[in-house]
Amino acid sequence: PFALRRSAIGLLRTVIENNLIVKLRDLIDYSIRIYKEQGVIQSNNEVGKDLFKFFRERMKNILKEKKIRGDIVEASISSHLNDNFLELYKKTIIMNRFISKDLGKNALSTYKRASNILDQEKLVSKNGPDAVLFKHDEEKELFERINTIRKAFTLKDERKNYENHLKLLSETKLSTDKFFDKVKVNDENQDLKNNRLELLQILCSTFNSFVDFSKLEGT
Repeated sequence: PFALRRSAIGLLRTVIENNLIVKLRDLIDYSIRIYKEQGVIQSNNEVGKDLFKFFRERMKNILKEKKIRGDIVEASISSHLNDNFLELYKKTIIMNRFISKDLGKNALSTYKRASNILDQEKLVSKNGPDAVLFKHDEEKELFERINTIRKAFTLKDERKNYENHLKLLSETKLSTDKFFDKVKVNDENQDLKNNRLELLQILCSTFNSFVDFSKLEGT
């Protein structure tokens, strides 16, 4: 077991230190296929998933060795669904660097304000907001800003700048502050209320696609 852990950590360090984008799932699947072709009997049909989880746990070790806050490690690991471990590493480093600065504080307070409302209200549907139901410019502005962030998040891996991603999230505070000042979320009209909750829902889900903000201290 210890040799396997060292090998996994060694592979991840190679990825990080050489700035490599490696499709780890493909590598695992290829290795399993090679063993099968050599006549090795696979007794565990979940070995691919188990190995991927094993690598995620080893990444936790690497991040903790870098003296990264435990809540940031958990927030990054739990939100990271793909097999690009270089992306995971870079996002975690950026989050740890700016969590106590305005960039991190603004992003965190924005998320907290929106998520607190969602925790208090029961959202009937989760199909996303309908732009037709926007009655205020502040709703439209927030929706447009969310879409801008989501577009930036979908860039190819080699073009992504994670500090800029966090900056985009942080700058959302301007739009959300205006939204909460001018828009009544708990409107008497149930359709308008639900639509505004939907808007806050996609705001929070967009934040959580960077790291799981709900796991960060202060939320």
